[in-house]
Amino acid sequence: SGETFYLEAEAILTEADIEAASADQRAEDWAVGLILTDDGTAKFAEATREHLGGHIGCVVLEELVMAPLVRAEITGGRAIIDGGFSEEEARVLAERLNQRGGGS
Repeated sequence: SGETFYLEAEAILTEADIEAASADQRAEDWAVGLILTDDGTAKFAEATREHLGGHIGCVVLEELVMAPLVRAEITGGRAIIDGGFSEEEARVLAERLNQRGGGS
């Protein structure tokens, strides 16, 4: 979109905060669905509360995949990385997150 985003040095969530990841088809492309650990859920809720009206960047493998506008505090322990992935890209990313985190 041509927008410039500046990222904080410290990550809000890491792979350790992910309970499970899955490749999910959404309309015409693929996304990665996340279920967060209890600790990850608390961190994400705090971050979305603190960034209401702003953007949170989603960096995967050192690349900014998306930076959605935060419209509400997200407390349910689930998130979606919707980067317009191909099916293979989504499956590979989900597998990597499951290997690094606690997912199966």
